[in-house]
Amino acid sequence: LVVIPRHFDRDIRQGTLPTITAWNNGQFVLIAKVINSSLSLVAGTFNAQIAVVQALAQGAAVPEAKGLAMPVGGQITALFNQNSNYAQFLLNAIIPSIWSILLALYGLNTLAREDRHGTHWVPENRAAIGAKFLTHWLIGWAWGGLWSYALYSLLDYPLNGSALLLFVSIGVTAGACVALGMAFYALIRDPARAVSIVGALMAPGLAFMGITFPAAAMETFATFWRQLLPVAHYGDIAIAITSYGAGLIQIAPALAALALFWLLLPLTLWRYRPSSEEIAC
Repeated sequence: LVVIPRHFDRDIRQGTLPTITAWNNGQFVLIAKVINSSLSLVAGTFNAQIAVVQALAQGAAVPEAKGLAMPVGGQITALFNQNSNYAQFLLNAIIPSIWSILLALYGLNTLAREDRHGTHWVPENRAAIGAKFLTHWLIGWAWGGLWSYALYSLLDYPLNGSALLLFVSIGVTAGACVALGMAFYALIRDPARAVSIVGALMAPGLAFMGITFPAAAMETFATFWRQLLPVAHYGDIAIAITSYGAGLIQIAPALAALALFWLLLPLTLWRYRPSSEEIAC
């Protein structure tokens, strides 16, 4: 809400310094900052225009009047998200973060459900764990394909790189998240504790993706933590592809980091190996 006082033009001409009052809801931190910045820009531009008119009235030439009114001028041009669209800014981080947590819990629950039903894992059935991983990975990949299609096709968010490369990266990330969830449950074999640990590990995914806060400015512990999150590596890939149009060579390190999470699948199979008593039977 902006209140312009009565006789605003007259007070300006008389030089009585009229006051414009503006209120905004500071609870909406990001929007409030945009409003404050815009109001400051408008006020500065308006004051410069008045100063130019006054200088011209005193006989100064136009370039001199502009120089007196605004000795140093500035122009800030955004390279990406030029309209400062916070929906675009936030959705590109929030949706993958939620998706990664759901996939990890998805993989965890698929093993916990079988144990809860009393499934007896024997050597012949260990392939069932691989089949479960494959099924849930493909489902998670399909989910990722749907939200990426919504973001970059339906909402028409910028995608300067290859859509196929982004889709493949989403698939690698989906497998990493499912494998992570399955491995945590296989190690603990306690659903409640496994869910708590996975949730605590992956909850900071939004903050550690490097979108809401630059990864290069993070402290050592935060940098270490983000290396343990598949969605953080996906964030690096998504930024590189959508903003910079990066190719396979540029995103190869992040893809390699995601591929390391897939090595948790053999660990899960090893944890479900039959005991000596079961082999004897």
